[in-house]
Amino acid sequence: MNSEETRTRIAFIGQANYFDFVALSASTPLIETKFIDFKPGGDVSALLFDVDVIDPDVIIVFGPQNLPHATLAESNAVRIGWFTEPIAKVSSFVEFERIQRDDSVKSSAQTDLERRLLNASTFDESQFDRLISHDPLQAPTLELFGPIWRSVPLPIDDRFYREPQSMRSNPVIGFIGRSTPYREEFLTILKHNYDLRHFAHGLFGDRLLDQLIDFDIAINLHNLDISSFENRVSLHLAQGHLLLSQPLSPAHGLEPDRDFIEFRNPEELVNLVTEIRHYPHAHELTRTRGRMKAEYFRASVVYEKIVRDLKAEGAL
Repeated sequence: MNSEETRTRIAFIGQANYFDFVALSASTPLIETKFIDFKPGGDVSALLFDVDVIDPDVIIVFGPQNLPHATLAESNAVRIGWFTEPIAKVSSFVEFERIQRDDSVKSSAQTDLERRLLNASTFDESQFDRLISHDPLQAPTLELFGPIWRSVPLPIDDRFYREPQSMRSNPVIGFIGRSTPYREEFLTILKHNYDLRHFAHGLFGDRLLDQLIDFDIAINLHNLDISSFENRVSLHLAQGHLLLSQPLSPAHGLEPDRDFIEFRNPEELVNLVTEIRHYPHAHELTRTRGRMKAEYFRASVVYEKIVRDLKAEGAL
């Protein structure tokens, strides 16, 4: 039997512009992969046709709540649902039911997280064999709706990895993420004083990679004033960028001011950028350490481990 026949076939299902770079685009000696672009409300018949063609051993769905109920009910593959969004954390089903009954419409950060929690709870547990949370701090809440098998941060596709390049004397600063009032509090001053490249949306795949190559310094900002761990953190580290970030929660093994440089308010961010532009090589060790830590998130490593774990459990 040759290596092609012994590979485990994985089908990734998700919205390409969100999850293209967290799947694995190239096969390895252990796994063979395909990505199926599926948007919420998409054509289920076309999705099932693609699944049949691939005939996967494992199906990984990014955002299991976005898949209609019973879509994968007839599949013989090991079906994994991977929760990918921040949600409100609750400690009991009674507390969850209180949120369900709350009809108030507020524009607060907490309400946004509560909406995401309600959305996540709608997934069809019966069509998944394993559930993964991207955040271990959210796992106890998700356990109210189904057993969480693993807590694993979203990986980064191997094609986005490169070695750190020499910092230019006039370093390019970039931020990738949609604009929100909270983020603009941090970015507006930088936009007025420096050549900040802000890509708000519409970048994924090779277009995203083409823009990332030009960055020397990358900024990570939370969507709202609530700490989290965005997958752009590991993406920028994989690219070898010097990362400036708000505090991360969870940190997934990253150490502030050793693997990335931490800031807490707009003034600190402006001061950091000003300092780095004057002394562009002062943080080379931080950048090198960050790139080394990025190996924790390499997609081929993460997905091969998932396959090995499934085999060890007898699921494959």
